[in-house]
Amino acid sequence: IFVEDEKKRLPLILAIGLSGVGKTYNSKYLADNLKDYVRLNPELIREELGITSYSRKDTPKILARIIEKIEESYSNGKGVILDANLKSNDLRQCFYDLANDLSVPAIVLEFVCPSEEAKKRMRERASLNIGADHPVDSAIYNNQLKGWQEIGRASCRERV
Repeated sequence: IFVEDEKKRLPLILAIGLSGVGKTYNSKYLADNLKDYVRLNPELIREELGITSYSRKDTPKILARIIEKIEESYSNGKGVILDANLKSNDLRQCFYDLANDLSVPAIVLEFVCPSEEAKKRMRERASLNIGADHPVDSAIYNNQLKGWQEIGRASCRERV
């Protein structure tokens, strides 16, 4: 992403998808190679808040902190790559609205791969001890898949 006019704001990049599809790998690559971008994900926020295990009761606190950090980054002239599942359109809408409030475009990168590959990657994580937000059980993938909502194409076009 090249920004020729200094007055233009860097887009909020949402790297979304099911577990094991490559969001973290690719968002780290983007953050390392895009000038003026930082990467955020729920695992980093859990670590910051001292949350060591996954519980849905922590989700509102984690989302609030992610939003705070996105706002801080943009106030400091940095763009954000958010690496997160964001499986529902309602949850995505929160970040579309945030981008709108920040007067920046939102770019959605949906990562996909064959289910068996994603599950294989998840099993390989078990020996890596890489945190609560990186599931290792394929049952979690199956549960996420059941709740996954397709990205509304019309709504994406309206936001570009």
